[in-house]
Amino acid sequence: MNFKNNNRLEIIDKKPVSVFNDRRSSEAFARDIVNIKNISGDSKPFYVMDLGRVQDLINFWTSNLPRVQPYYAVNCNYDTVLMNVLASSPSMGFFANSKEMVEKIFEFTDDSSRIFYGNSLLTGNNLNIAVKRNIPYITFYSLYDLKKIALQCPEVKLVLEVNIPSDVLSEDPSTHMGASIEEVPSILAAIYKLNLHLVGFSFSVGQDRQHPMAYRNAFTVIHSLFEMAEDFGLGKMSFINIGSGFSASNILEGRQFKIIADEINNSIDYFFPSTEYPDLNISAKPGKFFAASAFSLLTNIISKDIVDADAIVHQNYSTQRSAYVYKVNEGCYGSFSCKINNTIIPKCSPLFDEDASEDGQHFYGSVIGPSDCQIDIIQEVCHFRKMDVGEWLIWENMGAYSLSSYEEPFDLETTESLPPPVFYFVSNEDWQGIIGGSNKMNDQNCLESFYYQSLLTESVVGSIEDVHSITSTEEYEDEDTMEKLQELFNFFESVYS
Repeated sequence: MNFKNNNRLEIIDKKPVSVFNDRRSSEAFARDIVNIKNISGDSKPFYVMDLGRVQDLINFWTSNLPRVQPYYAVNCNYDTVLMNVLASSPSMGFFANSKEMVEKIFEFTDDSSRIFYGNSLLTGNNLNIAVKRNIPYITFYSLYDLKKIALQCPEVKLVLEVNIPSDVLSEDPSTHMGASIEEVPSILAAIYKLNLHLVGFSFSVGQDRQHPMAYRNAFTVIHSLFEMAEDFGLGKMSFINIGSGFSASNILEGRQFKIIADEINNSIDYFFPSTEYPDLNISAKPGKFFAASAFSLLTNIISKDIVDADAIVHQNYSTQRSAYVYKVNEGCYGSFSCKINNTIIPKCSPLFDEDASEDGQHFYGSVIGPSDCQIDIIQEVCHFRKMDVGEWLIWENMGAYSLSSYEEPFDLETTESLPPPVFYFVSNEDWQGIIGGSNKMNDQNCLESFYYQSLLTESVVGSIEDVHSITSTEEYEDEDTMEKLQELFNFFESVYS
């Protein structure tokens, strides 16, 4: 659907996506949305999602870890547009940790071979879904799990989660799950006795222990476990999962991830050369790697208080400088519940930073949520220009464990439990890549675009740039002009709601 020559509207899963001729930043797109929302006084929080960012990260992963297939951890963020973009890449698999997540995945792909399933508490229902959906791989964690597996799905391919020993303590719960190395021999013996099918091992070094030597150590252990499994008569292993914890902040500039990727590649080539292991399937379970940086959250300042700077930075200021406590309209009981994950540290900045005062002063401050709860502190210390009530803050890297914190079904009698809406955008080049990779999405998009084109007339549809063209006229206060702005806003409000 053409807005004008500058951009158009396309549809994914009944959700509109603004497609621009050229690439633009999340900040620039968010500013345009705010300009539209301000017309009717709408100050509710919202997200923007850059679909092109996801495409970049898929390509980056494939280039830097060519032998490691990513299985996206669906519980991180199961936004339907994100899932469609990921599913459009043939190299992408999906990791599910519950039967609900399995069912969600099948909304985007019919190929069960793209699913890797694991739950630290395997129940009869969990195993039933694996059998029903013909999921090829299941992770298990203990000797106790084997008895249930032998009864319900003895033909499934098993992957044993192991706890890799380390001298460095981790606060990541995933590093404390799985069988200890000392327990592995008894588990392998039981697998042989029960005539089950073990294909490999899974591990996690922890998101707070992302270091090259941690992976080197892990591959050393896994190689010895491969040999041990053969000694127990279980045949040659063919599957390794290297876990999660990968971060994509500043990923396209390289740095730490490339260093880790180089060590992973070197360890794979050293311990598991393709000449010796031609059928080896190596995978990972990245979640926030693909989700976090694609989403930015926008919040509105609903009140502010002046305090002494020492109350914020605790450095015993003697100058009695002022600091500010800003209250915004989204908090730790909503999107910012992602702070429970101790590697996610939300940070904000003014959306319109050019509005800074002439003297260029920056002030310390804190940002809190809308509740009166003492734990509803989003960012303890910030440092930027003085902000006013009604202004907007942008929070980047907010796609992981934020939207997924809103549990379904929502309360239909109130909007308080609804997550902030997401506004999607992409460049035309990236859009063609996404659609080209997914026949299913392409067919769906054609049908839904036809529906929207029939429903909406060209007189209602305007580009985001129309806001700039209208508000830049001298007749900005003219009644007809304001009606055009309101009409434009009503359109965006309807399709994004």
